[in-house]
Amino acid sequence: MDRMVEEFIRECKICVNSDRVLESSFALIQPTEWPSRAWEKLAVDIRGPDHTLGQQYQFVLVVADYYSKWAEVKLLREVSTNHVIKMFRELFNREGIPECVASDNGPQFVGHLFAEFLSELGIRHQRVPIYSPISNGLVEIFHRALGGFMETAKQLVGDIAQRIERMVGTYNATPSSNNIIYT
Repeated sequence: MDRMVEEFIRECKICVNSDRVLESSFALIQPTEWPSRAWEKLAVDIRGPDHTLGQQYQFVLVVADYYSKWAEVKLLREVSTNHVIKMFRELFNREGIPECVASDNGPQFVGHLFAEFLSELGIRHQRVPIYSPISNGLVEIFHRALGGFMETAKQLVGDIAQRIERMVGTYNATPSSNNIIYT
């Protein structure tokens, strides 16, 4: 009977098209070249929209340093290219200009305005393959921690942006196996 069920499922077009356990073909993953110093290569991503963050915020812009795992988070109401560039200008004025920024292919990162901004500062732009968020794994891993921060912050009293900022600060200051660099 098991064989008959397996055969039926194998021949059912609806079953085959909706099967999520079938072998998928993935592009070969290229290992990320590890930077030799802090702030050489940054990963960037946008999380949202998240309507549970309140009226003032809908999106979270995340920047993470590949070398030190330092994370920067900015809650925003909207994430136009201009808003992203403004946040980057503030960040680069404070921390310095990186050599490379890795991003997905979100509309904020693929337009002429963003390319011009990076070119003006001499920053190389590395775009990860479409539908392959694992290719920008550093920022995707940080999203797991950020999700917990956001859930906790929503349950506390006070400004949500300040609460998340404090949690990210604690994350950055806490040694762990994920952010210790061995030389």
